[in-house]
Amino acid sequence: MFDTNPKLAKMYPFYEDEWSKTVYADYTTSYGDQPPNFWFVVFREIFHVPEDMLIVPKIYSALPVCVLHVINNDTGEEIPRVFQKVAPHMYTKNSGGYTFMAEAQTGSFPVPPGKWRLRLIGSSYPLLSLASDTVYSSFSMKEIKSYYFPNDKNVIFRFQINVHATQLATLHIQTSKPDVYIKLQVLDQNKEVAKATGKGHAVIPSFLFISSTGRSSVTSPSRKSSDIPTFVGGTRKTISSSSSKITRGSAKAATEQKSPVLLNDGLTQLTEMEQAHIKVLHKYIIQALVLHRSWPLTESELTFAESQKDINNIELAGRTIDPTFLETEESKPSTAAKHSRKGKGADKDKGKEKNAPAKPEIQVQQIDTTKPHFTLHCVTDYGEVDNVDIKKDTERQDEIRAMKRAWETAEPGRAFKALQLRLHVMNYKAIDNPFLSVGGKEGESVSEVVSEGDNGDAVTQEVPPTDNSQDVEESQFPDVGKSSQDHLGEGMKWTRYVRTTRPVPILIGGSIYEEQGKSKAEEIRKFRQRREVVLKQRERERQARHQLKTQQLQMYEHLQAALDEARANIYQLRETYRNKLIEEELKQKEIATMEAALRAEQERKTMSATTKTYKSSGKRK
Repeated sequence: MFDTNPKLAKMYPFYEDEWSKTVYADYTTSYGDQPPNFWFVVFREIFHVPEDMLIVPKIYSALPVCVLHVINNDTGEEIPRVFQKVAPHMYTKNSGGYTFMAEAQTGSFPVPPGKWRLRLIGSSYPLLSLASDTVYSSFSMKEIKSYYFPNDKNVIFRFQINVHATQLATLHIQTSKPDVYIKLQVLDQNKEVAKATGKGHAVIPSFLFISSTGRSSVTSPSRKSSDIPTFVGGTRKTISSSSSKITRGSAKAATEQKSPVLLNDGLTQLTEMEQAHIKVLHKYIIQALVLHRSWPLTESELTFAESQKDINNIELAGRTIDPTFLETEESKPSTAAKHSRKGKGADKDKGKEKNAPAKPEIQVQQIDTTKPHFTLHCVTDYGEVDNVDIKKDTERQDEIRAMKRAWETAEPGRAFKALQLRLHVMNYKAIDNPFLSVGGKEGESVSEVVSEGDNGDAVTQEVPPTDNSQDVEESQFPDVGKSSQDHLGEGMKWTRYVRTTRPVPILIGGSIYEEQGKSKAEEIRKFRQRREVVLKQRERERQARHQLKTQQLQMYEHLQAALDEARANIYQLRETYRNKLIEEELKQKEIATMEAALRAEQERKTMSATTKTYKSSGKRK
């Protein structure tokens, strides 16, 4: 009634009573025991907004550190947070909905199993609706640990991620140094599609990796809470993983507010969005960068990093397949259950799980935690971890390797010829270099190049190398026969690989020495002439500078004399005016003195006249 006619609500006395109109919905999940210093995801669900509304989310948990993130799936923007709490926000209706994700971090002590509750507070019905029937807290996590190798581009790591089915994932990076400013990026075709920055750690709460194969791992809303197995104390049993309650104040629960039509519409919209991306080829790269050069290493750490980098390069060179990183087990302690989509077969699954042996854990790559390292977490829905492959990005190395294979296929023996040519050139340079060759020994090849002065001619005397170079090549490559080397030497033309100024070498004689001496003498004479010209030019410039300096001094003297003369004229005029003022002041003083004397004389005469009058009147009496 109030939605149809908002003006009607103003007529009632409870119009401004917001407390009585407050409604909320609780979503409760459970988590297992967690080891110390461990990061995990507690909650991640998609909510749809039937209409624009103001919502305040609040969490209740016994975890030491728990942060809630809310992401707009249409824009990818995160709802602002104030003091690590989501601020009240006007949630508008969109097609993809909003993803609520809660992350937690344990402290120095292990965390026992417990419950986690999300409360969405609004002012009226309907509130946000889940994309599925129940809330799930079971996830699979891949963990990658590796050392940090400093580089010019400040790149911590660069991984390529391939998904066999469309996946909703959470990415988290944590560094061994807590005060490092880092930036986590997701690139698609080398274009940034998601990013997050932080100090010591960074998290991308929600990102939908689209598969190019067209498969989808979107779960159906027909899942039930009774079908969810969970790990408790190392055993697997089936419990109710969540409970959803909607209350109005302290009134009864109103479960009828959930609309299955709305959930089906949201799922249909999400499926349509995926189908729109089927024809697009996606190439996802996860990359982390160090910001502001905030991760410096000590000398010992740099030495260790260089040694590990060399080891990795050696291993990479010896492999024909791109190296991949080991993963953690599919179910970390943070996972609470496995999604079961079989309603009738749930009981059968329970019996199988009780009798089934525990799955062996996949060993994690062991590293020295005292050295600079990073940890990458990729969290997906439980059971979907096999659809996500994360490996080191070796695209450039693969391109070079493929290029070499193509060359070898087009021209068989190309690599061997290039190797032999390189050895020949290296031997030639080593013999030509006096620091690498030992002079005066038997069997040594001699190469000498003499260049002339201005004409640029060069005369070369060469002695072909002896069998020592061939012995070296044979010792380095014992598997290559002598016949193949002879055939290779006959078939190849070495002239295009040797730089010469004349096609035929010429023997140095007396006439050549005389010509070289004349050219050197002429060069020295020209140099002396140029030197004399330069010296004369410098002398003229020095005299010009001295003359200019003298002119400037004379000009400054004339200016100073003119200034003194003008100042003397001003002083003379001022003194004349001052004397005139003094004379006028003296005249005024004299006039004032004379006037004072006259007044005193008049007063004296007046007093004497008064005294005489008084005496004459006394005598008359």
